[in-house]
Amino acid sequence: MADAADLCRWAKDHKKRLIFCEGGIEELDLTNAASEFMVMAFAFAAQMEAQAIKDRVNSWYRHARKTTRSTGGAAPFGYRYVNLPGGGVGYEIDPESAELVREAAQRVLDGDSLNEISQDWNARGIPTNLDRARIGKGKETKSGAWTGNRIGLILRSEGTLGRKMEAKKDENGNKIGMKPVLVNGEYVKVADPVLTLSEWQQVNEVLDARSVKKVRSDQTSALLGVVFCACGAPMRHNYRRRQNKNGTFREYRYYMCRGAKDSKPCPQHAFRTDTPDGVEAIVEFIFLGKLGGVEVMRRKYIPGEDHTAELESVKARIKAMRSDRAAGAYDGPEDEAEYQEDMRYLVSERKRLEALPKVPARYVQEPTGETFGELWQRLDQEGRRRLMLNSGARFMFKHHQGTRQTILGTSVPWEGPVMAFHLPEDLEQRAQEHVQGGTVAPVGADVLSALSEGAWVPLESIQKFMPVGVSADA
Repeated sequence: MADAADLCRWAKDHKKRLIFCEGGIEELDLTNAASEFMVMAFAFAAQMEAQAIKDRVNSWYRHARKTTRSTGGAAPFGYRYVNLPGGGVGYEIDPESAELVREAAQRVLDGDSLNEISQDWNARGIPTNLDRARIGKGKETKSGAWTGNRIGLILRSEGTLGRKMEAKKDENGNKIGMKPVLVNGEYVKVADPVLTLSEWQQVNEVLDARSVKKVRSDQTSALLGVVFCACGAPMRHNYRRRQNKNGTFREYRYYMCRGAKDSKPCPQHAFRTDTPDGVEAIVEFIFLGKLGGVEVMRRKYIPGEDHTAELESVKARIKAMRSDRAAGAYDGPEDEAEYQEDMRYLVSERKRLEALPKVPARYVQEPTGETFGELWQRLDQEGRRRLMLNSGARFMFKHHQGTRQTILGTSVPWEGPVMAFHLPEDLEQRAQEHVQGGTVAPVGADVLSALSEGAWVPLESIQKFMPVGVSADA
């Protein structure tokens, strides 16, 4: 009505008439008090009707959210719409997209990143959830490609457990995510789960662990996450382009520390990698020298017995019911009796779950029948980087200034690039057992021994076993 009053005031001030396209009234002269009253009456009626429509919609939604009926929008990925016997539409498992959800979950447990899964799905031409909905309506697709974030939202959603979801809003009413619908402390189940509660929990534990610290994939760097500076910061791949005297250009590739010390760039030198005995060549030489004949082991996930997710679910329902009661949601003797009955059940269920044993899930190593050297030969650059990354191999470089021991045991002044190499304890032990079993490493027993002890070894001590080239020190 306030808007109508403003409109009438403006029309009178500017000597304008209101023209109506429909409704039985062609125009109103607002210099007439009766006409002004009619406009305000129409505005009042429209406002009341709008409020009535809003109330009906909200009332329907409050009812529908407690049922298995859909409240609109695209069906969650893994499900599809189905007509319900009593009217309306609900959900059922969609075999095609549900299989994709299970595939993504298993690949996460097997070590694949969300970005790798999204790239694979895009290459396979798998439509996103919104595009699937548009295709079903005969419309053109337009929502774009899969991303790791999109797949992560699906795997983290409790909707994959068959639970009804609704918007989660902040204090200002802005949507900040999705949450499961709770009615009297119970989840509203709309369909069978795509993932079991145990599977969903395992996948989310893996995703949570990755989110603490993750290494970004960079296809221009063969050693991202594998080579580090002595200061502890990861070394980054870098290009430099210099002009020769004849006007041509030459590109140089380095691994450089991007860390800082006392708010200043790390003083460590850059290390060349575009030479036959540069950083990348040295890393490959050492890695295969240590592990080339060692069998690759595959990590296999062994699920445990863990009722934590069920217990937390019960605790969440207890908390939600108590919060609803404090907010006055339970009004009257009948509501109070229902609250007491539900609470007794939930408290009993909480005690039962707390008493159950907890056997942690674990990973075991199983043989693959393939050595690191054999696997290396059939992998591309990114695959080799991931192999080193997953093995736990860590190479550290620095520029040494001081002295070094001669073969006679005396100390002499010396400076130059040095490196250290680290493997996880179990893999280091397997590498040692392999060497002791009679395999001769091309790097040299003394160098391998020093590297195994975590000592800093001059690069020249390694490079003398490699094809002749220039120094890796910039």
